[in-house]
Amino acid sequence: MNAHAGQSGQAFTSSRRVAAISISETFWGYIIRKGGSAAQRASLGEVSATLATMMFGVAAYCQWLLPGTIYSTEILPFKMAGTAVFFVLAFLNYTIARKGLMYETQIDLKNRVVRTARRNRQGTSSVLAVHRFEDIGSVYIRRSHSGIIADQLYVNFDDHSRPMLVASGRKADLEPLLGRMIADLAPQAGATNRQRVGNLNERPARSLFATA
Repeated sequence: MNAHAGQSGQAFTSSRRVAAISISETFWGYIIRKGGSAAQRASLGEVSATLATMMFGVAAYCQWLLPGTIYSTEILPFKMAGTAVFFVLAFLNYTIARKGLMYETQIDLKNRVVRTARRNRQGTSSVLAVHRFEDIGSVYIRRSHSGIIADQLYVNFDDHSRPMLVASGRKADLEPLLGRMIADLAPQAGATNRQRVGNLNERPARSLFATA
């Protein structure tokens, strides 16, 4: 599933340790992603992955043209192994270049779903996971007690899926987004869910390695 959206949006300025939070409005809802220079860094990573794809592809082919080894049966197994390795590396880098490195959360108010996706520099997104509003159990900010790790905004689901990391930043930057998500998601969910959605800062901390 692909989705397209403009790159313009509201940005919440965060501290220098993390990127700003960017919100892009669409006709079906809005998209939450890192702001600041995150898009430029992701584009640079895609260009590097494209160059790496070509480099590994050429390496896989050129080793068969090395003088003195073209007809060598002793070198043949090593060439085949090397070709396989180079093709795998080329494929991995091609996937990065094609799907992009910019991860985002899509709040689809029209279809009542929350999607995680990754977007390339051409603006095309590839959906990674989809959750219905009815499956949302809570939206909360997990406070960080470290000067290195930023506060994190999560969506928790009733279907026992892993919590979805939506954004990272200072609490002051995350709270406006939290309020908007509560207002948008709570009315769409069932009555039971509505009572539970909120800023649950006092809930027991989960692992800091929980990811979207």
